[in-house]
Amino acid sequence: MFFSTLQLNHEFLADENVLATHRDISFYQNLLLNKIGSSQPFILTSNFNFLAIKKRLIMMTKNTSKSKATLMKLALLAVFIGLTTTLCAQLYSSKESKSQLYKPKKQR
Repeated sequence: MFFSTLQLNHEFLADENVLATHRDISFYQNLLLNKIGSSQPFILTSNFNFLAIKKRLIMMTKNTSKSKATLMKLALLAVFIGLTTTLCAQLYSSKESKSQLYKPKKQR
């Protein structure tokens, strides 16, 4: 599974590079479909992995604005900081309450 995810990520990067250079999405999509469809014309089963190709074709036409990406990163950062602060405060307060419970009494 890890290898296929790594391979799919590599294909996304390759697609992005090709489209940045040539800018003709529909031609490139047709080229991919023709390449995959004509690789083995006389077999009874298909090597066409619909999910991987479908993901690649969708990613080619997907537009993500820089402002939306930045907003998502800032939201994730805010959630991370909030969780970290909350967990550290709970941990610190639990340590204080335990130390007060077991405080030795002063001898006279």
